[in-house]
Amino acid sequence: MLTELYINYGILIFLILIFIINIINIFSIKKIINNCKVTDADKLINIKGKISVLIPVRNEENNILKCLNSVLNQEGVEFELIILNDNSTDNTANILKNISNQKVKIIHGKKLEQGWIGKNYACHQLWENSTGDYLLFIDADTEMKSGGLRSVMDFIQKEKPDLLSLMPEEETKTFWEKIIIPMLHFTFMNFLPIALVEKTKSKKLSMSNGQFMLFKRESYENCGGHKKLKNKIVEDVWFGRLMKQNGMKVIMANGIDVIKCRMYSNFREIWEGFSKNLFPGLSFSVLSLINIILIFGGCFVLPVLFLLTGLINGNSELILISGINVFIPVIIRFLQALKFNLPLAYSFLNFISCLMIILIGLNSLRILKFGKGSQWKGRIYQENEIK
Repeated sequence: MLTELYINYGILIFLILIFIINIINIFSIKKIINNCKVTDADKLINIKGKISVLIPVRNEENNILKCLNSVLNQEGVEFELIILNDNSTDNTANILKNISNQKVKIIHGKKLEQGWIGKNYACHQLWENSTGDYLLFIDADTEMKSGGLRSVMDFIQKEKPDLLSLMPEEETKTFWEKIIIPMLHFTFMNFLPIALVEKTKSKKLSMSNGQFMLFKRESYENCGGHKKLKNKIVEDVWFGRLMKQNGMKVIMANGIDVIKCRMYSNFREIWEGFSKNLFPGLSFSVLSLINIILIFGGCFVLPVLFLLTGLINGNSELILISGINVFIPVIIRFLQALKFNLPLAYSFLNFISCLMIILIGLNSLRILKFGKGSQWKGRIYQENEIK
């Protein structure tokens, strides 16, 4: 019992550090203010430069029209909208065929070349067909909010980053979406000092989100673009590193006022999507995966078991300290939920969320090391192809 107490005190120290990092990030992460809410016209900057909004599409029959219309409704900025159909096997091609808006340019993607990840090759082709001073890559499951593009460009011209990436408002409707999706925020808000992404040159302190990546064209081309990362399945993570490696300015910001996204709609999509990305996101490092398992299991799941043990054995000190250790992550999740419009009540089930990340991590390792490889939208990628 004494050993359990020592372990719990060690966990408490770690959780306090995590809590401090989270608080600092909550106050330091920059937020894109939607200028639709600003009534003082003098606060609006004269936008200079054309934006190419670039959307790679594969099997997105349920999303593409919502995404497309949300972009077409943007005002106050000059933009072109280019959509590339990446050899979809569902009804996406027929939907795109019926679009007659002159503002929309539709490209039919070439056959996937060897050595490329499908999305990266699609984005590369989109760049080849673009003419804008800025390149905005967004996923087909996103929707720009009214005034969002203008607000983003206000921010760009004030802050002048080479790459601006946003964390959208993540829509969650099913139980497993509410359990697992907030772990994206939980991970980067607890373990990455957000302010240092912008202020330091270290490529290890970097982050970007492929749902929304806005580049200066010159910066994108100077760092090699998607061609430089053609076989990287988590290209957004690598883009942050690549830009900083080239001495460029990267900003990761809160974008819940300007864009929203529903990443997945059911458990299977979540399981496959996260499994596709997790182990590659750790640079295929087994040691890093072990660290994730130890941290998430030891600090966020184990305290629940200690609390149950204390309740069964009637050990008041164990109940107190393990109860605190269970409560701190709940508070962290609660604060993040308020910051990013995530489901509040599911903060109390954080231990289940962390357990699911462990299981997904193990599955990600399994499919890449011992299975068929990462599967997504009808394509399979072996570890040696994407490493």
